[in-house]
Amino acid sequence: MLDDPQIERYARHILLQEVGGVGQEKILSSRIHVSGLGEVGCWAVTYLGLAGVGRLILSDPRPVPATGLLPLLGAEDSGRPRDRAAASALSAFNPDVAASIETSSARITDDSTELWLGEGPVLVAAAAGEAAVVGWLEPGARLPCSACPPLRPGLPASPEAASLAGSLAASRALAAILGIEAPVAGLWAWDGGAASSLPACNHEPVASGACITAGA
Repeated sequence: MLDDPQIERYARHILLQEVGGVGQEKILSSRIHVSGLGEVGCWAVTYLGLAGVGRLILSDPRPVPATGLLPLLGAEDSGRPRDRAAASALSAFNPDVAASIETSSARITDDSTELWLGEGPVLVAAAAGEAAVVGWLEPGARLPCSACPPLRPGLPASPEAASLAGSLAASRALAAILGIEAPVAGLWAWDGGAASSLPACNHEPVASGACITAGA
């Protein structure tokens, strides 16, 4: 049951037919594991925290860069492990969010993020240039690599593409929690405002056993 502060905090969500009070309770009782806190990941966990996801498990021990990571981590967090800095920030701006750290063996690169909602497909978000890629991958499937259009090799993600990828990932995760959208495997790319399906990566892996993700 939502208490009065929560009703006030999530009033705009509760008014949505797709969410309501019951849906908001589902979000508050949900758990999402987020691996990879580059710009895409920081946007995703910010939206998930604002939505009231009850537990966010974060994995990314890399240091925060000197400039910080929008919109969650500032320059004052420079050098701190990204997951620890993000956990502190999330707990500070929403008391309903319990953020914790967990070591992960998942693939972590600058421009991709994996969100685990439990058994089944993994939600992936990535950005390169002006393109955002979001969708579900079966466990063990390859991430898009630098040979996959529209992830052009060597092209850093624009702030707009990273923000779009993060917000789309958060929306897909919340839709799965609420039962609005089933997590069907498949990737979609948004490039220049147009959405298109992206075939599974079938390029030759590099020596490390994984494809080179754009921006890695």
